[in-house]
Amino acid sequence: RLDAFEALEDIEAELAAYRARLYQEKREELDREARLVHDGVHSALAPIMEQIRTRRDEQLSFATALLKFRESCFDESLAVAVSLADAEYRRKRASIRQEMVSECLQTQAALQEEFRRHHVPG
Repeated sequence: RLDAFEALEDIEAELAAYRARLYQEKREELDREARLVHDGVHSALAPIMEQIRTRRDEQLSFATALLKFRESCFDESLAVAVSLADAEYRRKRASIRQEMVSECLQTQAALQEEFRRHHVPG
């Protein structure tokens, strides 16, 4: 019995050492994988990162196209606003010119009328 008990203790000691060695190996393997993930080179991470990069590139492309479209719309809106402002300026200028010409003609007519009244040929 004593020999069996000692053999059982030896087996338990070997099992404990094996468990510790297995734990240490597993721990080293997990640390190695954690470093690979941290460095971005883990084999399971590569396809996911490629999908992320592809999606990012697509979103950047869309955002760039949207920005160009909005710039184009802004440029067209600016051109329309400038054209409308220029047309309004020309309309007001023509209106003022017409008023001034009309006022000058009225003043001329009034002066001619006054001249006739005061200088009656005799």
